[in-house]
Amino acid sequence: MCAHNLRYGLFVPRQHVALKVAEFDQITTKAGLTSDYARARRIGCSHTTILRLRQGKPAGGKFIAAALEALNVKFEDIFERKAA
Repeated sequence: MCAHNLRYGLFVPRQHVALKVAEFDQITTKAGLTSDYARARRIGCSHTTILRLRQGKPAGGKFIAAALEALNVKFEDIFERKAA
């Protein structure tokens, strides 16, 4: 699907940010975080937020910022942009 940008007359594909689950698990396990409860505590979110992201739901800005800071990783290490 495309969104129509009336200001410039362009079609812009919609995207969202998704968690790279395998990479997230590898990085957090290496840091000693072996459960979603431990991962959530470190990041400062609910374990249900991590469950939603595992199911492919889009990541919000607050989660992205908190995860990058808590895990000391770059955006592309654990997130990717996907077509909505």
